Amino acid sequence: MPGRYRRSALAASLAAAALAGGLAGSLGTLAAKGTPPAEARESQNTQELKRALAQVKSEIAALQASVDKANLPALRETVGRLDKRMAAASAPEITGSIPQGAAAAKEAPKEPPKPAVLRGWVLRDVAHGRALVENGYELYEVLPGAVLPHVGRVESIDRQNGRWVVVTQKGLIVSLR
Repeated sequence: MPGRYRRSALAASLAAAALAGGLAGSLGTLAAKGTPPAEARESQNTQELKRALAQVKSEIAALQASVDKANLPALRETVGRLDKRMAAASAPEITGSIPQGAAAAKEAPKEPPKPAVLRGWVLRDVAHGRALVENGYELYEVLPGAVLPHVGRVESIDRQNGRWVVVTQKGLIVSLR
Protein backbone atom coordinates (compact mmCIF):
# COMPACT_ATOMS: atom_id res chain seq x y z
CA MET A 1 0.00 0.00 0.00
CA PRO A 2 2.78 2.53 0.79
CA GLY A 3 4.13 1.97 -2.74
CA ARG A 4 0.98 3.45 -4.27
CA TYR A 5 1.30 6.60 -2.22
CA ARG A 6 4.99 6.87 -3.13
CA ARG A 7 4.11 6.61 -6.82
CA SER A 8 1.48 9.31 -6.43
CA ALA A 9 3.92 11.55 -4.60
CA LEU A 10 6.57 10.87 -7.24
CA ALA A 11 4.12 11.74 -10.02
CA ALA A 12 3.21 14.99 -8.26
CA SER A 13 6.90 15.84 -7.82
CA LEU A 14 7.57 15.17 -11.50
CA ALA A 15 4.69 17.43 -12.50
CA ALA A 16 5.96 20.22 -10.26
CA ALA A 17 9.46 19.80 -11.75
CA ALA A 18 8.03 19.90 -15.27
CA LEU A 19 6.14 23.09 -14.41
CA ALA A 20 9.22 24.75 -12.96
CA GLY A 21 11.34 23.61 -15.93
CA GLY A 22 8.80 24.89 -18.41
CA LEU A 23 8.61 28.30 -16.79
CA ALA A 24 12.40 28.54 -16.46
CA GLY A 25 12.86 27.54 -20.10
CA SER A 26 10.30 30.08 -21.24
CA LEU A 27 11.93 32.84 -19.27
CA GLY A 28 15.41 31.79 -20.47
CA THR A 29 14.25 31.79 -24.07
CA LEU A 30 12.81 35.25 -23.68
CA ALA A 31 16.04 36.54 -22.17
CA ALA A 32 18.23 34.99 -24.91
CA LYS A 33 16.25 36.46 -27.81
CA GLY A 34 17.67 39.90 -27.81
CA THR A 35 15.88 43.03 -26.82
CA PRO A 36 12.97 43.94 -29.06
CA PRO A 37 11.09 47.17 -28.41
CA ALA A 38 9.35 47.34 -25.02
CA GLU A 39 5.82 46.90 -26.39
CA ALA A 40 6.80 43.91 -28.52
CA ARG A 41 8.73 42.39 -25.62
CA GLU A 42 5.74 42.69 -23.31
CA SER A 43 3.35 41.25 -25.89
CA GLN A 44 5.74 38.41 -26.73
CA ASN A 45 6.36 37.65 -23.04
CA THR A 46 2.65 37.62 -22.34
CA GLN A 47 1.92 35.25 -25.21
CA GLU A 48 4.71 32.84 -24.25
CA LEU A 49 3.64 32.89 -20.62
CA LYS A 50 0.05 32.20 -21.64
CA ARG A 51 1.19 29.23 -23.78
CA ALA A 52 3.37 27.90 -20.95
CA LEU A 53 0.54 28.35 -18.48
CA ALA A 54 -1.91 26.50 -20.74
CA GLN A 55 0.59 23.63 -21.15
CA VAL A 56 1.15 23.47 -17.38
CA LYS A 57 -2.61 23.45 -16.76
CA SER A 58 -3.11 20.52 -19.13
CA GLU A 59 -0.20 18.62 -17.51
CA ILE A 60 -1.64 19.25 -14.05
CA ALA A 61 -5.06 18.03 -15.17
CA ALA A 62 -3.50 14.86 -16.62
CA LEU A 63 -1.49 14.35 -13.43
CA GLN A 64 -4.56 14.87 -11.27
CA ALA A 65 -6.48 12.30 -13.33
CA SER A 66 -3.67 9.74 -12.96
CA VAL A 67 -3.36 10.40 -9.20
CA ASP A 68 -7.12 10.03 -8.80
CA LYS A 69 -7.05 6.80 -10.79
CA ALA A 70 -4.13 5.44 -8.73
CA ASN A 71 -5.70 6.39 -5.40
CA LEU A 72 -9.19 5.06 -6.10
CA PRO A 73 -8.34 1.41 -5.24
CA ALA A 74 -6.43 2.61 -2.19
CA LEU A 75 -9.42 4.65 -1.07
CA ARG A 76 -11.76 1.67 -1.58
CA GLU A 77 -9.47 -0.52 0.50
CA THR A 78 -9.27 2.10 3.23
CA VAL A 79 -13.06 2.47 3.29
CA GLY A 80 -13.40 -1.33 3.51
CA ARG A 81 -11.03 -1.45 6.49
CA LEU A 82 -12.94 1.38 8.16
CA ASP A 83 -16.23 -0.48 7.63
CA LYS A 84 -14.74 -3.56 9.30
CA ARG A 85 -13.50 -1.48 12.22
CA MET A 86 -16.92 0.14 12.61
CA ALA A 87 -18.60 -3.29 12.58
CA ALA A 88 -16.12 -4.58 15.16
CA ALA A 89 -16.63 -1.49 17.31
CA SER A 90 -20.40 -1.89 17.27
CA ALA A 91 -20.17 -5.57 18.35
CA PRO A 92 -20.80 -6.12 22.04
CA GLU A 93 -17.66 -6.03 24.12
CA ILE A 94 -16.70 -9.36 25.62
CA THR A 95 -15.02 -9.19 28.99
CA GLY A 96 -13.88 -11.77 31.50
CA SER A 97 -16.58 -10.92 34.01
CA ILE A 98 -19.71 -13.03 34.46
CA PRO A 99 -23.01 -11.31 35.21
CA GLN A 100 -24.60 -12.39 38.51
CA GLY A 101 -27.61 -14.10 36.90
CA ALA A 102 -25.39 -15.97 34.45
CA ALA A 103 -23.38 -17.66 37.23
CA ALA A 104 -26.43 -19.54 38.52
CA ALA A 105 -27.50 -20.49 35.01
CA LYS A 106 -24.04 -21.81 34.22
CA GLU A 107 -24.03 -24.12 37.25
CA ALA A 108 -27.23 -25.92 36.26
CA PRO A 109 -26.46 -28.43 33.47
CA LYS A 110 -28.56 -27.85 30.41
CA GLU A 111 -30.38 -30.81 28.95
CA PRO A 112 -30.19 -31.14 25.20
CA PRO A 113 -33.48 -30.26 23.52
CA LYS A 114 -35.66 -33.28 22.89
CA PRO A 115 -36.34 -34.00 19.23
CA ALA A 116 -39.89 -33.37 18.09
CA VAL A 117 -42.21 -36.21 17.16
CA LEU A 118 -42.88 -35.98 13.44
CA ARG A 119 -46.53 -35.54 12.56
CA GLY A 120 -47.93 -37.65 9.74
CA TRP A 121 -45.40 -40.45 10.27
CA VAL A 122 -46.06 -43.69 12.20
CA LEU A 123 -43.73 -46.53 13.18
CA ARG A 124 -45.54 -49.79 12.31
CA ASP A 125 -42.99 -52.49 13.21
CA VAL A 126 -39.33 -53.16 14.08
CA ALA A 127 -37.50 -56.41 13.35
CA HIS A 128 -33.88 -57.43 12.72
CA GLY A 129 -32.57 -53.84 12.89
CA ARG A 130 -35.09 -52.59 10.34
CA ALA A 131 -38.19 -50.47 10.82
CA LEU A 132 -41.41 -50.25 8.87
CA VAL A 133 -42.69 -46.64 8.81
CA GLU A 134 -45.70 -45.07 7.13
CA ASN A 135 -46.39 -41.50 6.13
CA GLY A 136 -50.11 -41.95 5.45
CA TYR A 137 -49.54 -42.69 1.78
CA GLU A 138 -46.73 -45.21 1.59
CA LEU A 139 -44.87 -47.74 3.69
CA TYR A 140 -41.07 -47.60 3.88
CA GLU A 141 -38.72 -50.26 5.21
CA VAL A 142 -35.68 -48.40 6.57
CA LEU A 143 -32.46 -48.98 8.44
CA PRO A 144 -29.94 -46.47 9.78
CA GLY A 145 -28.49 -44.37 6.95
CA ALA A 146 -31.60 -44.60 4.74
CA VAL A 147 -33.16 -41.35 3.54
CA LEU A 148 -36.88 -40.71 3.94
CA PRO A 149 -38.66 -38.07 1.84
CA HIS A 150 -39.19 -34.75 3.67
CA VAL A 151 -37.62 -36.24 6.82
CA GLY A 152 -34.00 -36.78 5.89
CA ARG A 153 -31.56 -39.45 6.93
CA VAL A 154 -32.46 -42.12 9.50
CA GLU A 155 -29.95 -41.72 12.32
CA SER A 156 -30.91 -44.78 14.38
CA ILE A 157 -33.65 -47.21 15.40
CA ASP A 158 -33.73 -47.32 19.22
CA ARG A 159 -35.80 -48.33 22.21
CA GLN A 160 -36.63 -45.34 24.40
CA ASN A 161 -38.73 -45.70 27.56
CA GLY A 162 -39.88 -49.15 26.46
CA ARG A 163 -40.97 -47.95 22.97
CA TRP A 164 -39.31 -48.27 19.60
CA VAL A 165 -38.47 -44.99 17.87
CA VAL A 166 -36.88 -44.10 14.56
CA VAL A 167 -34.54 -41.12 15.02
CA THR A 168 -34.23 -38.94 11.89
CA GLN A 169 -32.56 -35.63 11.11
CA LYS A 170 -35.84 -33.76 11.62
CA GLY A 171 -37.28 -35.64 14.60
CA LEU A 172 -38.71 -38.91 15.88
CA ILE A 173 -41.08 -41.38 14.27
CA VAL A 174 -42.95 -43.28 17.01
CA SER A 175 -45.56 -46.05 17.12
CA LEU A 176 -49.17 -45.29 18.02
CA ARG A 177 -49.21 -47.92 20.80
